[in-house]
Amino acid sequence: MKIKRLRIDDFGIIRNQTIEDISSNMVVIGGPNRSGKTTFKKLLKCLGYGFKGQSNLPSPNNKYRVEGDFMLETGDKFQLLIEGHSEPKVSCLQGDFSRVKGSTCLYNNLDMFTYQQLFTISLEELKRLPDNLDKKEEDKLQSVLLGAGLKDIIQISPVEKKLRKEAEKIGGKNGSPNVKEFKPFYNQIKAGLELRDRAKSQVNMYYQKLNEKKELDDQIKEIQDRLDDQSLISTRLEVLEHWYTDYQKLTDLENSLNAPDIKNLLQEECYISLEKIDQFIEEYQNLSNDIETAYEAFVNKITQNYLDKGKLEKEKIVSAVKKSLITNYNQIDMYYRQASGLRERLQRYREEKAEIQNTEYNLKIEANKVSDGLGDSLDKITNMKLDNLNKDALIRCIEEYLELSRQKNQVLEDKKSFEEELNHLNSQLAKIRTPESISYLNKYFMFSLIFVIVGGITGLVNILLGTLIGSAGIIGAGLYILIKHQNTSHERLRKDDLMFQIDKTQKQLEIEIEKEKELVEEIKDLENKIEWYKQNIGLNKNIAVEMIKEHLHQVITLNEKVENLKSLKINFEQKKINLVNEFEKLYTLIDEIYTKMYQTTSLQNEISKEEVLTKGENLLIKLEQLLELSKEALEIKRLEQRKKDLEEKMISELNLNEISGTKSILSTLKTLKDRITKQEKYRQLEEELSILKSQLVSFLKMDRVKEAFGIEEDHLVQNEELIKRFRNYWKEYAIVKEIKESKKENERKIAELKERLDKAKDNTKQLELELKDLATDENIQKSQAKIDSARKDLRPLAEKYAVNKVAAFLLKEAKSKFLKKAKEDLLKEANVYFEKITDGDYKGIMPVPDLMNSDFHIESKNGEIVQTTDVLSRGTKEQLFLSVRLSRIKEITPPLPVILDDTLTNFDMYHLGRTVSLLTELSKTHQIFILTCHPELVKAILDYSQSAQFFSLKNGVFSPTKGEELITNLNRR
Repeated sequence: MKIKRLRIDDFGIIRNQTIEDISSNMVVIGGPNRSGKTTFKKLLKCLGYGFKGQSNLPSPNNKYRVEGDFMLETGDKFQLLIEGHSEPKVSCLQGDFSRVKGSTCLYNNLDMFTYQQLFTISLEELKRLPDNLDKKEEDKLQSVLLGAGLKDIIQISPVEKKLRKEAEKIGGKNGSPNVKEFKPFYNQIKAGLELRDRAKSQVNMYYQKLNEKKELDDQIKEIQDRLDDQSLISTRLEVLEHWYTDYQKLTDLENSLNAPDIKNLLQEECYISLEKIDQFIEEYQNLSNDIETAYEAFVNKITQNYLDKGKLEKEKIVSAVKKSLITNYNQIDMYYRQASGLRERLQRYREEKAEIQNTEYNLKIEANKVSDGLGDSLDKITNMKLDNLNKDALIRCIEEYLELSRQKNQVLEDKKSFEEELNHLNSQLAKIRTPESISYLNKYFMFSLIFVIVGGITGLVNILLGTLIGSAGIIGAGLYILIKHQNTSHERLRKDDLMFQIDKTQKQLEIEIEKEKELVEEIKDLENKIEWYKQNIGLNKNIAVEMIKEHLHQVITLNEKVENLKSLKINFEQKKINLVNEFEKLYTLIDEIYTKMYQTTSLQNEISKEEVLTKGENLLIKLEQLLELSKEALEIKRLEQRKKDLEEKMISELNLNEISGTKSILSTLKTLKDRITKQEKYRQLEEELSILKSQLVSFLKMDRVKEAFGIEEDHLVQNEELIKRFRNYWKEYAIVKEIKESKKENERKIAELKERLDKAKDNTKQLELELKDLATDENIQKSQAKIDSARKDLRPLAEKYAVNKVAAFLLKEAKSKFLKKAKEDLLKEANVYFEKITDGDYKGIMPVPDLMNSDFHIESKNGEIVQTTDVLSRGTKEQLFLSVRLSRIKEITPPLPVILDDTLTNFDMYHLGRTVSLLTELSKTHQIFILTCHPELVKAILDYSQSAQFFSLKNGVFSPTKGEELITNLNRR
């Protein structure tokens, strides 16, 4: 199970914190003291079990609230929620909800004590016994640490004790019928028996029959004794028959081993074992074969180009090449170790060459875009006189030219505007008509005359009306003329105004014309200057002035790029020279060896010196081939030296004379082997003889066999005396057939005696029936009823006693056998961890005889047994108990999260590194939370783990971070 996300809303100092995407491997949480690490540890300890009933928990701000996402090994995902002191609630996010019935199911239904004591490891847990544990909890903790069913064994003891007490309550310690609860029934049976005896004594016939039965019993005893004697004879014959062939073999072995030459051979001291000689022969043959194989492979590679040479000449060439390769091995190896660097430099050379060519091509294209033909040769760009150019003056000139052009355009626009305005004013002036005052008087008199005439004519009819018409006409005509005159006065004023505006516009137009002339002169001067700049720096004559500034910038940029390209080319040429020098040195070394290897040919037939860069890869391949050859040459030399050392060792250990040549040495070894083989063979026969004697003696020491051979049971007899007695009986029979015949005759006698015995027993049974009939009076019946009643009541009590007694015995035996086996297997995995952490200083952890004792025996690397952990240093003791806990954690499946709270504080850097290495391996299967304030631990984790996840914890706030940053922050504390 893995914790993938935690949301901590309220838990002590930690509030409103979310930890997302938690690693399934190793999670390192670092922070100074009082930053919240212990609070977070307590949260992780209780996460699967809730906060109810937990002691020493930090107080919530309001109410505990923690939420977490979990992923099982099956891939199913669940969410757990704890609010206050209520039970944790589990909901399914993905997968089969039936897999988890409650929060403890996420933790493999492991009880809270086991998880908190085993999977949570701080300095307190690495003591021999953590503080604040009572005796019951100490026993439970020991069973948790050792596992292997020890918890069940602990529960057996009280059950066994209870069963034994129940049995003792019924029948005492030994089950005697006259004690405890058995006693009343025993007394009743005893009284019944006494009553029955008194009843029997009253019957005379009963005694007569009883005497007859006694005589029969004596007869049966006599027959049984004779039958026992015949049975002993039968046993002796069976032993003789069974051992006849083996004893014959024993005798032959003694005769064979007593031969003088065999005695001398057996008396010789065997200073070396047959296995050692076989080892020498095998090792020597293997070395010879390895040398031959390696030499043949080496020769085939060297001589494949001159197969026409003679054998002696080939060997001479091979020897010279081998010597040259061994001599130059260090130099070849040096170049080979530099080969990757040379390859990289060669690759960079090619890439830089291609990059320079590509850059030059792109610059030419860019130059042609700036100006046609400029890219034909980049020298045109560098030949431009840009060094002496006053760029600012040219730019000012261009800007001034553009400004004057703008002003000129503005003047032209203003001039055109004034001309248009002047034409408009003239057209308006032409439309104005202003008549003279005399014309208005003429019109008045004409209108007045008309009205007078009309009035006069009307007056002829009506004087008053005629007068009114005449008067009104004269007045009306006057008013009309007056108004008309006033209107024409306004037009005159407007005309005067237009005349003024026309005069003013004409003057402004003349000013603009004068400005235009001045600007044209100034622009012409600037154009001449700009043309001078164009010619001076080689710009295109047809380029517009507006584009000169941008064009100039492009040219300058191109010039800079071309200069940079030249600089790159210079650096490139220098790198090329250096690279060529390196490859030429390599070329010289390879050519020298090739000349010796191929005699008349050299490396130049394949690669010339001028091609060291173009065919540099081929040169490096040949270097690799030479390195392989030189390694083979060194391997041959090493094998030859090993062979020589082995020869010296064999001569020394086997006390051989100086010998030379593979065949001579192997022949000597095989001769020695044959002699030792023969000696081993007779030693085995000697051992076989000893075993036969031992088996025979053991057989003869059996009580029944001793009795069959007439040896008293308490009589002490030497082994040789036993064999001698056997030999005396054995000599009586020349062949096995005689024993079988005697055995057959004895079986016949036994059959007769058994027949007589059965007949006598039948008679006895008849007498017993008669005696039973004689004893059937009232007293006998009463006594028997009393006995039967007591027996009936006693039976269930006896069965109960037997059940309790047998059950207690079986539990005791089961516990004994389990503990015996458990002591051998309990700490096997812990031994591996402890040996790795201590780098072999200690190689074994063993439980003490009392498995409930929380101590251990420790075996050091030299085999010394340390009887108690109390004598160990604190660091070593913590390493031991950490190993025990890690081994138990590894045994529990599926894996659960492990919590380490500054567990490794007392480890030095060396043992810290080895421990972190083991934790890294464990994190591949278990999620590990490491809480620490020590930067040394974080650095060790960075050195050994590539997948560790790091968080910084400060004042209850979690922040994802990198390992290096966490180290820096912890160093500041």
